[in-house]
Amino acid sequence: MPLYYDTTRQTTTNGSGNTKTVHLAFMTATPQETARITGVYVDIYNSSTVGSGFLMVQDAASRASGGTVATPRPRNLRTTAAQLIGTQDGSAITAGGTLTTRVYIGFAQTGGQNGWVAVEPAAAVQMMSSGSNPADIEVASQTTTASQNINVQFEHCEGT
Repeated sequence: MPLYYDTTRQTTTNGSGNTKTVHLAFMTATPQETARITGVYVDIYNSSTVGSGFLMVQDAASRASGGTVATPRPRNLRTTAAQLIGTQDGSAITAGGTLTTRVYIGFAQTGGQNGWVAVEPAAAVQMMSSGSNPADIEVASQTTTASQNINVQFEHCEGT
């Protein structure tokens, strides 16, 4: 039975408009089983600026560096800790190499929530064990206007 976890980050988009910023990065531990990304959500708040933005879920051939530890929380508090290793942009994250965008999530800068959910397990974005390709998953945003307040939530499951 798979175990489910979530990681939430309250942050701002880049200080320059139309510039991508990585907010969360995740990598598998050795010898972790495959992890599946089951949902990603974004909401923007306290903005009256008209414009658009998007959140990207990307995988990379090499791991991101930097960031501050972000510990995924179990959905069921009686389960074990997540094996997935997370970082958040409390300090800057440098994206991994050869990024491939797997999911785009668009949103309006004037507020609201949007997201993506895997409709069945086979539709989830997979992370392989032991840092094999893809080496990590990164969640980044870009908005037309600088410094928009956003919440990002990343959900994943581990195990069979």
